[in-house]
Amino acid sequence: MTRTRRDFLSFSCLGVVGAAAARLTACGEGGGSPDSPSLFAPYTGTVRDPETTEALARWILETPTGDILDGVLSRISGGLSIQTLFSASFLAGLDAVPTHPIDGELHTVYACHAAYELSLGAPIRFQLEPLLWAIQRMKAGIERVGAAEPMAEIVGALPDAALARSTLQDALDAEDAEVAGRAALALWRANDRGGLRDILFPFMGRDLGHAFHKVIFARHAFSTLSALDGAHGARLVRKLVDAALAPTEGAAAWAEQRSRVIEAAPGWASGAPDDAAVPDVLAALRDPDPIAITEAILAFLDAGVAPSTIWDAIRLGAAEKMIFGSFGFGRHWVTALNAYRRSYEGASSDEARLMALVMAASAASVAPTATEAPRLVELGSEEVVELTDIFGSIQKPQRDRADPTASRRTLGWFEAGGQSLPLFDYWRQSVFATTFLDYHNYKLLLAALEEASHMSPRWRPHFVAGTILHAPGTSRLWDNHLTIRESLERLWCPS
Repeated sequence: MTRTRRDFLSFSCLGVVGAAAARLTACGEGGGSPDSPSLFAPYTGTVRDPETTEALARWILETPTGDILDGVLSRISGGLSIQTLFSASFLAGLDAVPTHPIDGELHTVYACHAAYELSLGAPIRFQLEPLLWAIQRMKAGIERVGAAEPMAEIVGALPDAALARSTLQDALDAEDAEVAGRAALALWRANDRGGLRDILFPFMGRDLGHAFHKVIFARHAFSTLSALDGAHGARLVRKLVDAALAPTEGAAAWAEQRSRVIEAAPGWASGAPDDAAVPDVLAALRDPDPIAITEAILAFLDAGVAPSTIWDAIRLGAAEKMIFGSFGFGRHWVTALNAYRRSYEGASSDEARLMALVMAASAASVAPTATEAPRLVELGSEEVVELTDIFGSIQKPQRDRADPTASRRTLGWFEAGGQSLPLFDYWRQSVFATTFLDYHNYKLLLAALEEASHMSPRWRPHFVAGTILHAPGTSRLWDNHLTIRESLERLWCPS
């Protein structure tokens, strides 16, 4: 994709993207893409209230897909806020997209959330373009598989708030959906977000099947709760419980891992970061046994290796998989580890935190890397001058294995003094303009940007070098996306 300085917009520091940019800047990465004026006038819509959200969600579901674009643009012109549009689109997806299978059309709901977070702080066109794309994809998915049946109303008395945590845990263990729904609703009404997170995240995270989509759903759902009011948030909480009780793979290993975590030494999180230990931890992740991986992680922590070092190794393991192993598995591991890491940071107990770390590492056992497979930490670099040298060399993976040329050039970019922010800025704008009908573009970029910002500068280039292989290469706009873009240009730049 050819870009001029005018097209290469910089984005302001808002939301997940802004937080990641702030972390990268704080650790010595300055700058970003060149400053240039906005292509469109600033937007100041402020309409946001529960009734508007509810009505807009119903309108999204009832309106034919072909009429969505003009209707949304008309409402935006009338002052509808992007946040209300996002809340309504997510709510519409929760109501109409079937929860099962967990790795099915719920992708479209994840995409709505990821598109929203990635676009925060951008000029209005770059906020609307991906969100409108995601809404239309969600509508197409609902039309393809049929709308979900409305969830039954929760009946009966709710447990006392003081007992709701233990009641929810026991009900999930017993697979009692009715009691679990009442307990989760009690926690929601008591504003006990920590209780919901500490119980639902680990329970959903134990499922290492379905390409980790249970924990990925939890990540996007918990991030969205702040954008929904009480009644709408309650519907999301019930959807989480429904997803948590879907068939699970790996529950037996999870129970054994949990017992090991409970026995862990109290000071497990007090170690010092050690970049030199990352290759050793990464090697341990090649074991096909999740229990063996758990024991190895606990041993490293007991030896004084910091959790941040363990997380860096997990990130490199996922990135390495995208180059030398299962490309499809690797990209899901990246989005899953982002979910586990968020669970880790948001947990209110040491047990829940350590469980999130252990489960993120154990994900490697689902598709273990062969011992003789190449190693990301040993990948050589290739000199580059421009970002187009990197993105122009990205090829579609063949037989689930990627061409590492773009990865080597990414390492060369960093070795020559290149920084993460302009690279991610270019990647983000490429995603916004891509033709690929692939929900993973949004999810992976959001996870990769956020995880890269938490990494040690020593290993960040290697992680970016692996994950960038899923960025759009030579972008081609698909017809519907061209329609969105042309309509936006007419709205803000009338002739």
